[in-house]
Amino acid sequence: MRTAAGVGRKVWTAAELEKMTPAEQDDIFKSSIVTDPDEVPAEFFGRIRARWRHASRADLVQSRSDQTADGSRHRPRLRGHRSSVPV
Repeated sequence: MRTAAGVGRKVWTAAELEKMTPAEQDDIFKSSIVTDPDEVPAEFFGRIRARWRHASRADLVQSRSDQTADGSRHRPRLRGHRSSVPV
């Protein structure tokens, strides 16, 4: 039996699910939802926190690169817009 990394739950293959009735598939889906944070492995929370930190830093870097030296927001001109066409 294959299990999900760090979770210890069975991983169902498409072939196995196709052999089941819709009701059986629904039962498996419903039983896979974790509503109690205490049931979530600490390793999983650690991975989620690391991804969040990485995404937050990337967003911060991007927002800083959008600012000009005086701290105002840089607003790129639209192509074809009157203000970007030489007169």
